[in-house]
Amino acid sequence: MPIIFTEVRLSFWQYLLLSLRFTLQTRPLFLVPLLATAGIWAVFILQLMDDQPLGGQWKNDPTGSIFSLVMMGLPFLIVWSIWQQYQRSAFLQEAVTYTLDDNGVQVTAPSFHTTLDWEAIVQLRHYGNWLLLQTSAQTAFFLDMRRVQPPATPADVLGFFR
Repeated sequence: MPIIFTEVRLSFWQYLLLSLRFTLQTRPLFLVPLLATAGIWAVFILQLMDDQPLGGQWKNDPTGSIFSLVMMGLPFLIVWSIWQQYQRSAFLQEAVTYTLDDNGVQVTAPSFHTTLDWEAIVQLRHYGNWLLLQTSAQTAFFLDMRRVQPPATPADVLGFFR
């Protein structure tokens, strides 16, 4: 019996959170610059709360100040980069229907239709209501388990992959 997911749509915020979760799981060292950035933001906020002049730090340590500014901008650069990825992919913005059966995955959207053999799926990741079917280290199909059509259930979907 095929398992069908209809009208799967991924908002930018869902994509952002899933992308960050995936990145932190597959590349945990990515957390190091994020923690450093959080520390720099904390120092900046504490300086503002203490009414310390920020110009004094710039005069005393211009190199450190430039580094701090770059690191403070890191979260914005990450979000902007993920926004660019999201905007470039029509697939992420369309309503997609997935059909899982013994032969593979059929992916249907208004602008394309493709069938993937199970050998093309290199990794399966489960994050909350989402399944990511990876076809490469940087490419995945996003299945929303809330969109699985009866009589199948999310438990059936997870059982299908066991």
